[in-house]
Amino acid sequence: MARIRPTLRLLVSGVCALIVLIVATITLVITITTSTATIRDVGEDYAGALADAARAQVTTFMRTPDVQLRTISDAYAQGFLDLSVRESDKRAYADASWRLLYTAAVNFNFSFSTFGIIFDDWGGHRIDSPGIAYPDPNVVPAQVVTYDGPNGAGPRVFNYAADRRTGRMVPNFTRAPITNISADPRFAAYHSTKALVATDPRTFSVGISVYPVSEHNVPITVTMVRPVFNSTNDFIGMIGLGVLTTQVDTFLHGLKGTPNTHVFLVDGLGLIASSTHPTPFLTLTNYPRGSAPSVLPTGCFNSDEAADVRYPSVYVGCRAAARNFNAYPPLVEVSSVRALMRPSGRSVNRMEFGDGDYFVASAPITSDVRFFEATILLFMPESDVLSGIRRARDVAIAVTAAVFIVATAVAFGLVYLLLQPLTEVSKQMLTTARLRESEGIDKAKYSSVAEIQDLQ
Repeated sequence: MARIRPTLRLLVSGVCALIVLIVATITLVITITTSTATIRDVGEDYAGALADAARAQVTTFMRTPDVQLRTISDAYAQGFLDLSVRESDKRAYADASWRLLYTAAVNFNFSFSTFGIIFDDWGGHRIDSPGIAYPDPNVVPAQVVTYDGPNGAGPRVFNYAADRRTGRMVPNFTRAPITNISADPRFAAYHSTKALVATDPRTFSVGISVYPVSEHNVPITVTMVRPVFNSTNDFIGMIGLGVLTTQVDTFLHGLKGTPNTHVFLVDGLGLIASSTHPTPFLTLTNYPRGSAPSVLPTGCFNSDEAADVRYPSVYVGCRAAARNFNAYPPLVEVSSVRALMRPSGRSVNRMEFGDGDYFVASAPITSDVRFFEATILLFMPESDVLSGIRRARDVAIAVTAAVFIVATAVAFGLVYLLLQPLTEVSKQMLTTARLRESEGIDKAKYSSVAEIQDLQ
């Protein structure tokens, strides 16, 4: 039986240590579970904050041209340009139009591709930012057209240009002549959209366009239109403004996301308007003159519609649809989810794709501009957010686990030491149970038999 005593101490010590170990394990499991959930919450908040920042920047970008259009429209309504001289003195009218156009362009810091007005009598004027419709990057070209109507003498074109560095006029500047103004596609668009402003004078969008001026110059613009009224509130035409999306590209690339975060601006047609992905979403095809397709898919434009210079070749530029952007499979998969492509509000979802889990943030662009629809789509790999935090957490958990193991060993040893008197107690109890004489007692004076007799 002597072997049983240390075994009992070991058993009791082991049970105590096991209880400590179980409590420690449960604590670790709870810690790991809650920490993972917390980390994912942080990732979702991070993705949502980036999407909110992108949406705010694009919304501000959209608000600016609307304000600019209102400013120009108000200038006509307040009589800053005397329209009555268009018939009596076309040159004076053209000169005044040029001054108005150039002043506005400078105030707008040339942040547009093209803006101008088409009057209801088929006349009009426009000015282009440097390097957009004319190849010289320092020349600001403009054109004023007067027109006597379909039965009149036809259009009269006045060309102007200034050097943006000095503001001085460029002498003897000419642009491609307009021989049939009604054949210009922009005038066809005028008549097709005129009905839209009959009852609502607000600015509206006619979409995001590609203008492949040349092989190395393919600006993308958001085109906006606003009706123009004279001082007596009579409708006299429409003013249009094309805003370069290069500002949006700058905004999106400037977001402080994770290394593998990508952001896309997708319009209401499902076409990409801006992207941080390294693969270009814009394709440019070169056709020999006369061989370019006459009917282009949605989102495609040719250089003859954009540039005054007639190049030997025709360049057709097309924006990729989100559903066809195979360079980034997560965008392709999301393109079929209407709740993300046309969201009612900002949302963040954790989605699984082929290469792992992602935080997908979707945010609609809200604007006072009618008919403008666009969505910010942000993709952030969960591993980008969690890997570093998980490493730190795992180190902390490993240290904690080591402490628990040491604590378990200490608990075992402490209990084992505390139970050491149990051996002596057990020995004495066993001696008594066997009715053996206690050690250290004078057997001549005292005996266990006499003790039993006394108890009786």
